[in-house]
Amino acid sequence: MSWEAEAETLRCRFVKGHAEALGFPLARWWDDSHFLWETLFAQDQERFLASCQAATRGHPSVGRYLVRGARAAPRLFQLSLDAVRKRGTVWLLGQMVGITQGDGAAPGFSLAPEEPGALGRLITRLDPQLRHSDMSPSCEQLLGIPPAVFLGKTNEELGMPPQLVRLWNEGFRRAFRRGEQQELEFRFLIMGEGREPQPARMHSRLIPEFDQEGQVRSVLAVVHAFSAARFGRRASRVTRGKPASPQGLEPLSSRTRTPRAHTLTAEERLAWVTRVGQTLAKGLDTRELFRRIEQLALPWLGDRGGVALLQGQGLERMALFPDSPGGEQGPWARLFPILTRALHTGRAQLLSGSPELVLQAVSLDEEHLGQLRGAGLTDFLVVPLRWDGDVLGCLWFASTDPTGPLGAEDLALAEVLAVLASPALDAARLHWIEREIRQREGVLEHRTEALHRVAVSLGMALLPAQIADAVMNEVKDTLFARAAAVYRVDASGTAAELLHASGYDSQVRRRYARIPLTMNAPITCALKQQTAIWVESGRVMRERYPELVSRVPEIIDGAWMALPLWVEGRVIGGLVLSFGTARTFSPEERAFALALAQLCAQALERARLYQEAQEAIALRDQFVLVAGHELKTPLTALLLSLANLQRRGLEEPPEALRRRIAQCQSQANQLKRLMNELLDVRRLTRDMLRLNKEEFELTAFVEDAVQRMMPELERAGCAVSLTWDGPLVGWWDRLRLEQVLTNLLTNASKYGPGQPIQIAIFSTPEHVMIRVRDHGIGIAPEDHERIFERFARAVSEKNYGGLGLGLWITRELLGLMGGRIEVRSEPSEGATFTVYLPRSGLKPSREARR
Repeated sequence: MSWEAEAETLRCRFVKGHAEALGFPLARWWDDSHFLWETLFAQDQERFLASCQAATRGHPSVGRYLVRGARAAPRLFQLSLDAVRKRGTVWLLGQMVGITQGDGAAPGFSLAPEEPGALGRLITRLDPQLRHSDMSPSCEQLLGIPPAVFLGKTNEELGMPPQLVRLWNEGFRRAFRRGEQQELEFRFLIMGEGREPQPARMHSRLIPEFDQEGQVRSVLAVVHAFSAARFGRRASRVTRGKPASPQGLEPLSSRTRTPRAHTLTAEERLAWVTRVGQTLAKGLDTRELFRRIEQLALPWLGDRGGVALLQGQGLERMALFPDSPGGEQGPWARLFPILTRALHTGRAQLLSGSPELVLQAVSLDEEHLGQLRGAGLTDFLVVPLRWDGDVLGCLWFASTDPTGPLGAEDLALAEVLAVLASPALDAARLHWIEREIRQREGVLEHRTEALHRVAVSLGMALLPAQIADAVMNEVKDTLFARAAAVYRVDASGTAAELLHASGYDSQVRRRYARIPLTMNAPITCALKQQTAIWVESGRVMRERYPELVSRVPEIIDGAWMALPLWVEGRVIGGLVLSFGTARTFSPEERAFALALAQLCAQALERARLYQEAQEAIALRDQFVLVAGHELKTPLTALLLSLANLQRRGLEEPPEALRRRIAQCQSQANQLKRLMNELLDVRRLTRDMLRLNKEEFELTAFVEDAVQRMMPELERAGCAVSLTWDGPLVGWWDRLRLEQVLTNLLTNASKYGPGQPIQIAIFSTPEHVMIRVRDHGIGIAPEDHERIFERFARAVSEKNYGGLGLGLWITRELLGLMGGRIEVRSEPSEGATFTVYLPRSGLKPSREARR
């Protein structure tokens, strides 16, 4: 028989072959999306769903399944599963072949082959009144009792011991009520060699049989007999020589094997339940509650167990009984899929019988299957935890001892344990949540106080080293960091400079005092990506930053965090924290570290502004001193000249008188130039200076400006030479361009007295250039940019006068005209200043004007 079904819904779309062989009408195959799944018994349903999922992932499978019948007995089928994709939909392809094995008994007795190692097998069928309606002929060979003795009689009527009758009747009634397979074990005398009775362990599997309406009409009991020799001396106490009869049946609770709940007497089970109720009603905390559940449950409900509780949207492992030796990756810590499926059904589940089928149903993947097989898993049960209408989670237990299988009684007792444990677990969970809230509130309060302390300390810190100290002390006390370092981005924006470090040795500090941003390290990635970098272990560090690990392998162990320092939308530096061990940073820890980094960034920015303010104040004081000196010098000379004129002016010859008047004019012009520079500073800084462009020829203009400067140049002993390519007529501001040229010639004569000055005028397609070269003291390369700053000097004002404004005004004026100025110089080799004027300043041609 073959069929096709949608992988997502399991609804059949195609059936052929003898689909009616199970006794169900063909319409059931088409209409019911749960039909394929519900025709299987409970022990095979999980395995069938797992095989379907594996087939959809491209892993075909072949397995044996016991399938319910409607009018006929259950049948054993070999099912081959595969999957194909048609028009975007995945379809399952099933091929079912019936397996028959003659037993010479009633219909349905061929469905269960003999298990390996069994001494014999008998099969019986019971009706809803628990009367034997069929018995296999092997009964006489195995028990020495003709099958006819059992027919039409109940176990009580056969004279079986009351304890065994209760055990059997509970199992049969549960099979009728739930429609699920049950497992029973007991001890019994069978016919051995020479027709001598011998003790045996009997394993009974109770299989429900269904009618056309889906109701259980009978239960088939498949009983296998196994040798009892391996169960110790207590099993040998069965009286020998006594003929095999129903009176020879005896429960296995007395045998020497792993104890299970179904081996307890009714009185022992009642005492156990009472002890569980008294123990779990004591209001224990979570850890103690888990320990008590372990003490109560093991080994009666299994060799392994655990508690899983719902946390948010999924299950979270809370306890293992005993704890898994493999930790988080152990086989018993990876049972969430089977536990989740059990919670979805909302019913307790028992997986027993064939260990291989149990392994297939419980395992997550091939690796997990191998781990569970190595651990010896043979049986598994899971029961949900419910309280006040809500599902809290589940309890699970597993048997790893073939001599201690789990059965229906164990499942029932596990359900009792779940009922008694649910309110205790809920109370412990609420207590744990309350304690977690209190702890988080305490941690939050502690960190808030820490941030307040840091804010106060940073408010008093004025230097970067003081800021770094305040931050490092707090992070080491609050986050328990092993070491910390504060970096800032250098002026070029290509490297991170170490401001201060704590916890690192001197060799590491020297080696990483400056880190290029091209290097692959947490701090450089934080600065370039402008985001926090979290490294939670040395393994992650080695994977992400092999270059850093190769340089300093001794500092890589443990966790790291690198945080950018933001101020007004720009990154000014970074904070690096390292920890001695691997750790996972909680959201609260990350938020605290980011808040701390923000405080550090603001403090560093305040320190920078404070330092700039201090420098500005010092520059202002220096300027006032220099300006007073510069203004006082020509003013004093002017006053002396005027006093001489007043005293001896009429007595002086005309030539001497003209010379004194010229000196007065020169001193007055010097004062005028100084005052104009101060006024220009005000106009330029407030954007109040306006250009007045006019048409003039540049070469003649430069010649005139040089001639006006000749008296001053001659006094300095500087000869001036002028070269040019040709006449250049353009539109520029005559006054401001002369001011630029005057500043350059004044500096050339001041710093190179007695040395020649060369002036060259030439043009390119983009610019018109004026180059002024002197042969004075020169300028160091590191001062090439600084000399164009306001009040800046490359030499001491004690040796050379001036306000330090000339080159700054020159650069600003050229910038207004769309030009620029450059300098090339070395110490003692003179300086060359090149003025670039835009070609747009040239006079437009007549055609262009038209």
